[in-house]
Amino acid sequence: MDKPLTPTLIQYLFGVAEILKTKQVARVRDIAEVCRVTGASVCNAMSRLAHQGYVHYRTREYITLTEKGRTQARLFEERCQVAERLLVELLHITPALAGKEARQLALCLSEETFCSIRLRLGAKDDISHPDAVWLSSHELK
Repeated sequence: MDKPLTPTLIQYLFGVAEILKTKQVARVRDIAEVCRVTGASVCNAMSRLAHQGYVHYRTREYITLTEKGRTQARLFEERCQVAERLLVELLHITPALAGKEARQLALCLSEETFCSIRLRLGAKDDISHPDAVWLSSHELK
C-alpha cells in the first residue's frame, strides 16, 4: 500500500491539478502562487510527490500529474465538493464562505465521515475509495 499523503502534500497536488485545468504544464512559481508558499517549499513538495509517483518533476522542469496523481486530485476535488454541499445545504453557510472552507474541511474528514455525509446529502452509493491514500494516518483521533 502507498504511504499516506499528508494534508500539506494533498494541497500541493490539488494546486497542480487546478493549474493543469487551464494550462498544459505547471511551473514551480505557478504552484507557489496558487498555494501561497515559497518556491523552495514547492520544490521540496514536488520532489516528495514525484518520489511517491504522483507527479512528473525534475528540478527546473515543468510539472505534470501522473495517472496516480490525477486520481488522487479527482478524489480530493470530490471530497471538497461534498464538504461544500454540507456547509451550504445542511448548515446554510453562504456559498462564498463555504467555498473557502470546504478544502480545509475535506482534509480532516475521515473516510467513514465522508461516506456518511455523502449519504446524508442524498448519494445512493457508498463510495469509499480504496485509492484514497491520504486518510489512514491523518484521521482525527
